[in-house]
Amino acid sequence: MKPLAEHKTRLILEEGCLDKKGELLLSLGERALILTGKNGAVRSGALADAIAALSANDQTFRIFDKISENPTTEVCREAAKEALNARADFILAIGGGSVMDAGKLVALLAATGEESGIDGFTDDLLYSADLSEAACLPIAVVGTTAGTGSEVTNIAVLTRNDGTKKGISAPCLYPAIAFADTRYTESMSPLTTCSTGLDALCHLLESYFSEEFDPRAEAICLEGISLAVGNLLHLQESEAYAKRSEFRKKMHKASLLGGYAIDLCRTAFPHMAGYALTEKTGLPHGLATALFLPVHLALAEEFMPERAQKMEKECGFSCQDISKLADSLVLSWLFVGDWHLSEDLLHGEEGRYETAANRKRTPSVPDAEELLDLAKERLSLVLSS
Repeated sequence: MKPLAEHKTRLILEEGCLDKKGELLLSLGERALILTGKNGAVRSGALADAIAALSANDQTFRIFDKISENPTTEVCREAAKEALNARADFILAIGGGSVMDAGKLVALLAATGEESGIDGFTDDLLYSADLSEAACLPIAVVGTTAGTGSEVTNIAVLTRNDGTKKGISAPCLYPAIAFADTRYTESMSPLTTCSTGLDALCHLLESYFSEEFDPRAEAICLEGISLAVGNLLHLQESEAYAKRSEFRKKMHKASLLGGYAIDLCRTAFPHMAGYALTEKTGLPHGLATALFLPVHLALAEEFMPERAQKMEKECGFSCQDISKLADSLVLSWLFVGDWHLSEDLLHGEEGRYETAANRKRTPSVPDAEELLDLAKERLSLVLSS
């Protein structure tokens, strides 16, 4: 896989990359703040490998392990203060998309240089400021899941103090180095494997069928769609297939391709609609997003027929084929957890649908009321299944 020539992140995609290329971290500084969750970085072996690489470089580090799924801006402020106290030169985020996204915000906040600056960077300011000239501490990431593609984007999606999820982006948020070792994804649970895989698929399809499509993403999307759909079809047949190294490698590659795709095209309707379910019930992000994917694909088939036909010709899957696959995988997990799903979860979402840029990337750019009605119809249909 060749990353875009002009991309700002140096991607190291190989087994043992921290051991073989860990000296690259020396370019970022002498002291690191390692950001992790409670379990994933340890269970995958990535944290031990990162510590070994830093130690071999004679770099010092401090660990902040309070990052949870759907991290809050508040915990990022706490971590940024820890970075100041540790006099960290750079942030090393080890985990899934939540940890990597948090690492980006921590790097931005810590660059203010003082705790008062961190506290002064309120949610209102963070989400209204022009960050095009913002400065960050250097960021390195080590991914332990295969879905978000956050390794190669300048996007960070966090949960604000009001409980809603919203993304920020800035040139400085690109990781300087991304270590991508597929072995670290092997410790994912079956639920996380399915959910993150669906997230990768949504990234690729929302980018390919976007009203703001960037032609540079075409080959990326088509290759990623082929990989993701083929892999998820095997997963649909048997969870045991996920234990194969071939599955992990292909899904990891699809995830990174999805990251490159959304870096160029961003996300559309499924992500916007899925946020409400994750915010209000804790439903995993990939499942919540993929639940609405068939609506996006139906709009694509109607309003972007040439693109849909090209995808089917190049990848061997139609929009309807992929919708059926997404439905099957979502429904296989939807009623397993204690997520208290109900049709009223989309009540009060009018403001999000009016203002979110995601809607403007959705095929035909439906008005907010029309798109919210489609989302409600879809949720009702799924819950009655």
